[in-house]
Amino acid sequence: VGISLDQNADGIKIEQKAFAKNIEPIRLASGLMRDNERILDHSEKKSYQMLLGKINWLAHQSRPDISYDAYSTSLASQSPTVKDLKSLNKVVTKIQSGLDHILFPKLDENSLQILAFCDASLNNCNDKVSSGAGYLICLADKDGKC
Repeated sequence: VGISLDQNADGIKIEQKAFAKNIEPIRLASGLMRDNERILDHSEKKSYQMLLGKINWLAHQSRPDISYDAYSTSLASQSPTVKDLKSLNKVVTKIQSGLDHILFPKLDENSLQILAFCDASLNNCNDKVSSGAGYLICLADKDGKC
């Protein structure tokens, strides 16, 4: 859904420009945006969760740079506040102004290796209770391209 693949001599490019372009921030009346601690009403919460779903889809498919943002804003999805909504809207701004594709370069098929990276932190999330972890597994060649 909304994914474009292009293969050429340089490698394979994956992008979701059209999908990302249609992701828009949630707008509330300015008076409703003043109280950061106000819990969103049912309709606002539903909008928050729908936007979060789009951001998660994008993060998992073609935008690993927003993965942590998607994760951290999802922690509030059961009872989001205006402050959480502002954070989610900042992710939308990041999407609109950030990278728009991933290029998997052509690799030397005679020197392939699997590389894995991971990181984790204890109690590092906004709620000061949840912990985060991430990992990246890629196929690389002797030049380190992956």
